Amino acid sequence: MVIWRRHAKVGIMLENDLALTVSLDGKWAFQLAGQEPIQIQVPSAWEAQVVDRITDGPAYYRRQFEINQVTAYVILHCDAISLAAKIWLNGHLVGEHTGMWSSFQLEITGYVRVGINELVIEVWKPGQRYPLRESLAGFLPDVANTFGGIWQSVKICLFENFIFNELRIVAKEGGQLVISGSIIGSGADQVNIKVQDDNGVTLVAQALSVDQGTFSLDAVLSNISLWRAESPVCYTLVCTVWHAGNIVACAKRRFGFRSVTTQADCVMIGNHPQHVRGVLSWGWDAQQHCPTPTALQVRADFAKARAMGFNLFKLCLFVPDETLFDIADEIGMLLWLELPLWQPTMTPALRELVLREYEAILRRIHHHPSIVMLSLGCELDQQADVGLLDALSVIVKRWMPNVLRCDNSGSGEAYGGVTGIRSEYRDFYDYHFYCEPHYFQSLIDHFERAYQPRKPWIFGEFCDADTLRDFSLFQPLPWWVTGPLTFQRDELIGLYEHKQRLEAAAIADGGATLTAIARKQAFAVRKFILERVRLNFAGGGYVVTGWIDTPIATSGMLDDFGEFKFDPAAWRTINAECVLVLERRRSRVWAQGGDRPRYRDPYVFWSDELCDLRVVIANGGSSIQDPTLRYSLSSDAVITCVETQMAELNSHFIFDLPALASNVNDNLKVELSANNQCLCESSWPLISIPATQRDCAPQNAARTLDLAALSADLMRSVADGESYVIWLRTESEFTQAKPFWRESIHVFDTHPFWETIPHEDHADMRYFSVATDFAVDTASLTGFLQKHCLCELNLLQINPVWRRFDARAMTWLEYVVEVRYGRGRLLISTLRFAGGLGQQPNTLTDNPMGCRLLNRLFELTHPA
Repeated sequence: MVIWRRHAKVGIMLENDLALTVSLDGKWAFQLAGQEPIQIQVPSAWEAQVVDRITDGPAYYRRQFEINQVTAYVILHCDAISLAAKIWLNGHLVGEHTGMWSSFQLEITGYVRVGINELVIEVWKPGQRYPLRESLAGFLPDVANTFGGIWQSVKICLFENFIFNELRIVAKEGGQLVISGSIIGSGADQVNIKVQDDNGVTLVAQALSVDQGTFSLDAVLSNISLWRAESPVCYTLVCTVWHAGNIVACAKRRFGFRSVTTQADCVMIGNHPQHVRGVLSWGWDAQQHCPTPTALQVRADFAKARAMGFNLFKLCLFVPDETLFDIADEIGMLLWLELPLWQPTMTPALRELVLREYEAILRRIHHHPSIVMLSLGCELDQQADVGLLDALSVIVKRWMPNVLRCDNSGSGEAYGGVTGIRSEYRDFYDYHFYCEPHYFQSLIDHFERAYQPRKPWIFGEFCDADTLRDFSLFQPLPWWVTGPLTFQRDELIGLYEHKQRLEAAAIADGGATLTAIARKQAFAVRKFILERVRLNFAGGGYVVTGWIDTPIATSGMLDDFGEFKFDPAAWRTINAECVLVLERRRSRVWAQGGDRPRYRDPYVFWSDELCDLRVVIANGGSSIQDPTLRYSLSSDAVITCVETQMAELNSHFIFDLPALASNVNDNLKVELSANNQCLCESSWPLISIPATQRDCAPQNAARTLDLAALSADLMRSVADGESYVIWLRTESEFTQAKPFWRESIHVFDTHPFWETIPHEDHADMRYFSVATDFAVDTASLTGFLQKHCLCELNLLQINPVWRRFDARAMTWLEYVVEVRYGRGRLLISTLRFAGGLGQQPNTLTDNPMGCRLLNRLFELTHPA
């Protein structure tokens, strides 16, 4: 009987653990695009063994193998080859396959012979011949490079007359077990199903009849344990085919009983609420190039993630080999599998590839209980139309009906994609808010609608914070710094030119000092964002970008060497099932004949006002009985400790702190405990600004000059000894539009400005209300002063005060800069002293930090 010929087909994946196999892993002869032939190890990406990481093909793999017999069906089984493979056996073309993430099989019965055989495989990876956006290459080409080759195992399977095909298993809460499959070969007596626990105890043993080559079981098992993150119990399914009193075929699966659903805005695994705290992985591996981590690597990563409070890994636009899934099942790490469709150029060939590849991927991995979430793609626009997403959702529903599904991670409405796909294929709301902290709440308010069905919000990726890297630690520099990469994104230019750019920026330590500052700043920013998430949603969850630093971004939890960049204990205070959030009570203001929201700084107060604060407890897990909330605040060396008790804590609990005098600069510390054990704790700085600063700030604001005042006459008066404050409220030809927090590192230069300003050695959320979106370029400023103000260079000196170092471009800009010219000076700033962006205060007198900073500029230019 002929099974198939020439091409691997969807719906064909044969297995029989009793069959003879010949492993083809090991050394192969290899030649890339006519270059010098070498020996190469299989499985691996060829980039791990050759210098050329750009050429996309053709790559030729050759090896001989020996078999002692030819059975009824001889199958070449390939776990994965990237991307397109054309295969010859003994000089005959036996088939081809396209798809870098899927297993495939080719029947070679008519071409194989007893004795020595020669196999040749021509491979192309995504590149010029197979364009990246038409190949399901995922995001790895954007991170650094795509990979090519026989990157997973290859073997020859010698099957007799009975073979399993399309074995499918679904195991749910309550012991529901559904098994189905088909048998290649006629005359099977029966299929026996056995489920065993890890102690070898059999839970069920049942004989099934074979009806026209198919079999199925729909049963409910009793006395089973559920798979949960806290107790990941797995079972083994053993399927056997019997013929004439003998077992002639066998197939096994590891699986777990669990259901994942939603209940209002909560994720439920079984009957237990599960707050999702994920971290994003792009599958980046600088050594292997492809996502084939060892078991040791996977266990180490999962242990580090849990130490930081994460309970989920998001596999963003890639599909690893089986090692990661198996270990996640074993230890209870939740997985979100995001299938590799991103910014596609949707050709007919890609459409066919997506349908075939997704079917093959899900067939292979569908039994893993650790996969609790699945998305069809990421940030898809109209290229991925309703018809395609609908067809893909049907595939997911068939193979993985027991996961939370998302048709488009990031949401179609946010990226110009379709919004009309059936709601049953979107189990939660997913937005990717890469934004400034002062716009985060505005984005939530913008996309949240009361008329939508209640579902969890799970931010599929967000909350990044670049931290630079210390290049002095690389000895020698890695290949991804020195060599060309597949896709030349703008983020990579600074990486290539880091030496020249650091020298031009007068950075002599390779970036070590800036990196240390950036990590403190990154934690402050991420703490604020994650607390805003929990303020809005006790349940649901998020995925933080990302796990490890990559060539295009240094926003990882780990650095390039796999070491923690942040204190795990500190991360657990903001990244846990139950967390504490501080917020100011809401108010409004009557302005220009109508009500408006009155936004106020989250942590900075006037000294003559009361701190109208509340603590919000966000519990994303099971209810907590008899908890106690304690807080402490020191004032004039007196520590105030107050506690309150609750009977039960479910999702959100709000506790209004007693009115506190704000003439204190200290951390407010809050702790939640139950049964004399600390459940969560956190602290926030309370910054007090003297109320006298509020009175003089409007007068000083009126005395500031703007861009139009910069003239030759003004600079002549500066040369004669006058000093002025220039407040740039709008962009100019010597400024650049840049985010205040994202991709930036704030540096407070040595200058008298900082002598009376409360600050740390890094920027934190005390500057929330003055964050701006443009900064001064001193080179352009110098040119402007020469050209438009006729300044003489020998009289001109520019001193940075508040600096912005770009973590990607590795260049300086300035938020406050001093211009000395002759005997006088200018102090120029782009800070928003009156706020006004997003959730910032929208008046000067509601912005204590803005008033203090503005007044300090006048103290320097107009000393008493």
